[in-house]
Amino acid sequence: MTSPCEAGNFRFSYELKHDADVRCVIPYPGLPGGIVSASYDNSARLWAAGEQVTSLVGHTRWVAAVAYLPPSKLGPAMIATSGWDMNVVLWDLDTAQPVWILDGHTDKVTCMAVLPSGDLVTAGYDNNIVIWRNAQKFKTLIGHQAPVACVAAIGDSIVSGGAHGDCSLIRWSSNGDKLHQYKSHTSGVRGVCMVSDTEFVSCSNDTTLIMWHINGSQLQVFAGHINQVYSVAYLPTEAGGELVSVSEDRTCKIWNLEGACIQTISMPSFLFSVCCLDNGDIVVGCTDAAVRVFTRDPERVACEETLKIFDETVASQKINKGTMGGLDMATLPGPEALLENGTKDGQQKIIKTSSGAEVHCWNKALSKWEKIGDVVDGEGSPADLGSAKQIYKGKEWDYLFDVDLNDGKGAFKLPYNKGENPYAAAQRFIYDNMEAGITQDHLNQIADFITTNTGGAPMDDGAAFSDYAKEAAAQGGAGMSNREALKKLEEDNASVAFSEYAKEAAEQGKKTMSVDEAMKNMGDGSGVAFSKFAQEAAALSSGQSLSSSSAAVPEPTVSIEYQTTNKLNSAGLLRKLNQLAASEPSVDLSAIDAFVQSELTGDLPVEQLSFILEKWSVGNRFPVVDIIRQALRNPKHVKAVASSPTLSAALIPVGNEEAATQESLALKAASNLFVTPEGCELALSIVDTLVMTLRIWRKGTPALRSAFAVLLSNYSKLFAQGSIPADAHPKASLCVQSLSEGLLCEKDPDTLVRIIQSLGALILSPSQVRHTCMEGAKSCFLVDSFKLVRVPNAECSKILDSLTAVLKEDED
Repeated sequence: MTSPCEAGNFRFSYELKHDADVRCVIPYPGLPGGIVSASYDNSARLWAAGEQVTSLVGHTRWVAAVAYLPPSKLGPAMIATSGWDMNVVLWDLDTAQPVWILDGHTDKVTCMAVLPSGDLVTAGYDNNIVIWRNAQKFKTLIGHQAPVACVAAIGDSIVSGGAHGDCSLIRWSSNGDKLHQYKSHTSGVRGVCMVSDTEFVSCSNDTTLIMWHINGSQLQVFAGHINQVYSVAYLPTEAGGELVSVSEDRTCKIWNLEGACIQTISMPSFLFSVCCLDNGDIVVGCTDAAVRVFTRDPERVACEETLKIFDETVASQKINKGTMGGLDMATLPGPEALLENGTKDGQQKIIKTSSGAEVHCWNKALSKWEKIGDVVDGEGSPADLGSAKQIYKGKEWDYLFDVDLNDGKGAFKLPYNKGENPYAAAQRFIYDNMEAGITQDHLNQIADFITTNTGGAPMDDGAAFSDYAKEAAAQGGAGMSNREALKKLEEDNASVAFSEYAKEAAEQGKKTMSVDEAMKNMGDGSGVAFSKFAQEAAALSSGQSLSSSSAAVPEPTVSIEYQTTNKLNSAGLLRKLNQLAASEPSVDLSAIDAFVQSELTGDLPVEQLSFILEKWSVGNRFPVVDIIRQALRNPKHVKAVASSPTLSAALIPVGNEEAATQESLALKAASNLFVTPEGCELALSIVDTLVMTLRIWRKGTPALRSAFAVLLSNYSKLFAQGSIPADAHPKASLCVQSLSEGLLCEKDPDTLVRIIQSLGALILSPSQVRHTCMEGAKSCFLVDSFKLVRVPNAECSKILDSLTAVLKEDED
């Protein structure tokens, strides 16, 4: 909702529509009021005067970013687009056809910017930034330890922001030299914009904006959003300028440069992107497929009827109480709470009404509360103020989230119960909404969302078993946990009072039946018709693994493999390090020399190794990674690496063709983590990033893929046989996903053997993570993949047969 222009506030002007979420909006200076938008409908569109001028269609997946390229040696002005198909495309606007397709990234390309020189800058999920000059790759910038979520031209330099665990900004020269790193945000950086040649603003998942001087000084912090802030833009004004930000809290906020929010505009959906036009209007890209324009000019404000429709659309939002962080509906105030003025523009207040509950927002300009939505349960019914559960599709759920991803028509429902594996719930959500375009690419994002919004509730201690087996086990020991019940059944051969799913067994035989009797009757074919759920419970309780086939499941032979030599080539390594140092920033190598000469028994020279990893050219860092590789056999050195973000990051492949040697050594170093318990702990902490480096299967050399298979083999052994903390159990399914990708891509017989043995270890072995891994196998349609595999030997054939039987039985 917006306020009258007489108060200097923005009001709704008009909207444009895509067919799915609008991910990026920018001004197009070639036309008055020109706008270019990029969308998850795989297109970019040029608009002027509220009408579509042209549509740029050619990307095979979502378009995430768009940029305007002024006339240059390449020809007239062009539009650049990039997205999830890893391509950067330059378009001829007269023909709406691609002129150049730039291939230089190894993962999704999600942001771009244009320098004053006309050079194009792109970045994305491969953690890299690429500078393109005249449609040719000029330089690749390596420095972020996570996907790069934003880039911007600040004067003649580049500023980039890291997502997820990186949280930092880096300023680079136009030639790619690293100039400065900025750290203050506590979560991923999502957007950045220039205020002047020496000042810029960043926004973050931590809900704040920060204004910086290029020397590293923080000039101002802007706090007011209550959810992730995705984009920020600078609006020049006669009073000195303003900032505009958009957020997942469904608001667009306008700020003065002193840090005060001067207007909040509530929206009917989440907001991804914002830009400012030369005429002073602001443009927002929304997840309901709309591009919305707001203005301060009374001549461009929509008519009263259109304004009323917009305000009603905002007021009719259905805000699910499951997204409100433990809201106690029963203690909400009544409408009388709206008699008290708000304290700041955009402040929200939830009240209880006769029909349910409503959310209101304080409009400072009008000094009034305005309704922005109804609080609902389930599939849109008014919230039950006394109910702790929510009904969805006939079932009760602890949480029912509205997740706005890409249908362009509103939010999807995401149900979740406490104790459930977040990855299993995320996978169920993907299955349910696959026809609407939700893909496996969303798995980690959705699982992280669940973990964040449910307070990281731990999984039940019986989570390795199916719901049916857990129920059977629990009924075998009233008042006990599932695991205690299973232990009791195994220790004292107690009678099993099976659940409804296994009552058929008791009816055909005895009222109760011991585990030994149950297993014996299943094996001798005496006619006891156990359901598969009771079979699973009985098998698990006696420590056996279950197969639908009478043939024994082959025991997967997966052993920890250490990628190292017994003795370090000290002289050769130091000689190479000194040769490379001649062309790199100066560093005292004496501490490294002493460490290597001591055969790695001294203290790890963290400071010197970190300097080389941060300052030297990417192609010259491999001797340091080799030292780390060897050092990780020592628990003392593992602790030193774990405490250093720079050294830990050296274990992650950097995805750069100039660093092929370093990539291979990084994987081998990571494999050496499994030598010690301390190393295993570090390996578990970085498993998400390591095992999901799927580009290695698609674009890596045979040697790199072999090293990756060894690493995954070690992880599978750790998950299958190790004592793993409960909060790490869900990550086992990531190993299954990565191995599944390798199964489809790999041709080398030896590497295929490792992949198949690893899958067998995760899914066939009786372990804490077996159920999680089976869910992961279903999520990537693993059984279907088996039909496409050229099986390398008879042992692998048996493993695949057993995997097929177990997974198909579980589906039944």
